[in-house]
Amino acid sequence: MRKICLLISAIILMSSGVIAHAENAQSVMKRLYEVYQGLTSFTQSSNDNDTFRAGKYHVTVGTTALLRYRKPNDLYLTITGPKVGTVVATNHGGQEMQYVSNLNKYRLLPAAPSAAIFVETLRPLGIIAMMDSLYYITGGSLNQAADHLKYKGKVKLNGKICYLMSATVKPNQIPPNTKATVEFWVDSQNFLLKKIRWDITGVTRIVPYIKVVKKKRIVERKKVTGTETMTEYIVSSSINPAMTNSDFKYTLPSDAIEQRPIR
Repeated sequence: MRKICLLISAIILMSSGVIAHAENAQSVMKRLYEVYQGLTSFTQSSNDNDTFRAGKYHVTVGTTALLRYRKPNDLYLTITGPKVGTVVATNHGGQEMQYVSNLNKYRLLPAAPSAAIFVETLRPLGIIAMMDSLYYITGGSLNQAADHLKYKGKVKLNGKICYLMSATVKPNQIPPNTKATVEFWVDSQNFLLKKIRWDITGVTRIVPYIKVVKKKRIVERKKVTGTETMTEYIVSSSINPAMTNSDFKYTLPSDAIEQRPIR
């Protein structure tokens, strides 16, 4: 009888722990939504690493990003990396502008009426808001993109105490035949994101490899399947900073070419 009572007590304690973690997970996400949706202005700089591994093949591409936002729909976004140079997208003063430095081409559009529509117009440039700050600013919720939310406890990240969370990404958010999980670190003081990590398995890419033929090195390309890890490190962020119209303007190079759409 004593053993049965102890077992029941243990089950109750374990169940209470699961419930408490679920409450923590939901309460953290609720506060995160409230903070991002309550912003009147916001700035953020971040460093991003995209690593692909398949057997012995391994490559990492790094980018930097700058985001500025002011209600209701003023936005300024730059992403700089080796593939595209710098991509600039602005939404301000009745006009949206997209510029790709490697092509030295730009595109002008009527201003997007909301931050969410602005993000959708960036898809042709390969820019997608993926459960990051821009995603939550535009009104996105975790339930739309992921499930099985878990609270993994408090951890220290760059001197900040953060809530560590994880979730399983829904299949409609990722390429076919792949699976993905996401982890994110939420600042326990201001409930802003501090770090996001995606792990995607089953990713197929065409990659270069070296083949030796008659003592000559030949570079060929082949299809491989591996794992992709995308990590965003938020370097700095500011809640409701004072901003002016100049913060959302970008001066194009004098020889930039207008093209609709950019290709």
